[in-house]
Amino acid sequence: MPPPPAPEAVDAAALLWEARRLSATQARQVSELARAMRDDSGDGRRGDPSGP
Repeated sequence: MPPPPAPEAVDAAALLWEARRLSATQARQVSELARAMRDDSGDGRRGDPSGP
């Protein structure tokens, strides 16, 4: 029997499952909010999806 998936994988799968029900407008709003939160976090990416 394989080991259970990591909690992060379970959370990501649940998020993707719920996101499938979003309209295009809602998905864009979520994307913009996530980008703003990432930019505010100071992780150095500043909206660049390719990373540092």
